[in-house]
Amino acid sequence: MSSTDHQQMLATDYPVQELWPWSQPLANCHLVSCRFDPQTAPLPASLPLQMVGASRRRQAEYVAGRHCAGCGLARLTGRYHWPARRTDRAPIWPAGIVGAISHCDGHALALVGTSNRYRGLGVDVEELISDEQANQLAPLVLTLAERQRWAHAPLGWIVSLAFSAKESLFKALYPLLGHPFYFDAAELSDWQADGHASLTLNTTLSLEWRSGHAFTVHHNLLYGRLLTCVAIPAAHSPLRLM
Repeated sequence: MSSTDHQQMLATDYPVQELWPWSQPLANCHLVSCRFDPQTAPLPASLPLQMVGASRRRQAEYVAGRHCAGCGLARLTGRYHWPARRTDRAPIWPAGIVGAISHCDGHALALVGTSNRYRGLGVDVEELISDEQANQLAPLVLTLAERQRWAHAPLGWIVSLAFSAKESLFKALYPLLGHPFYFDAAELSDWQADGHASLTLNTTLSLEWRSGHAFTVHHNLLYGRLLTCVAIPAAHSPLRLM
């Protein structure tokens, strides 16, 4: 099936919208969202081999995420294109493009931008974690220093924000590193109610990405879910529109 056929077939059951739920957009960057029913949304006749044995829900999430990516690429480059999948499950973006995909319970997102403006992009959408769940997850998501730093804040919110922000950072930074890292590699060093937060590395991941390096995180609530994104600017490229 051609990219055009994919786009036409999915337009009704995977309707997309472009959004940016923060006050100032990023240049040369598109965030595309899709809401869908993973149990009833139709699937293409052919799927990548890695997805053939997956559950129907997982297949629908894959289709929705790739459709969002295709629509984002169409807005950015004029060409609808599904990113292929690497063996580590990361998307393979066209030359000159960086991006990330996320999905959560019938909601998919793709963030795409040009590599002359961004070295890496990460996006994540998650259900908010309850305080009860957070008690169990906190030792996995938060370092001891984070738990002490944010002891005054609602635990469910802090664990939700830290989890999603670190997922976004991983998606932005992993393609540049070429190796994985884990939740304890970065700490939530700041967050503001206006939608901005910071993650700071507390371990050295490479010669370039050293302990103490800080990353800006954008966060907001979208359809009752937590949305975060991380944009790593290209050298000498302004991150925000002026």
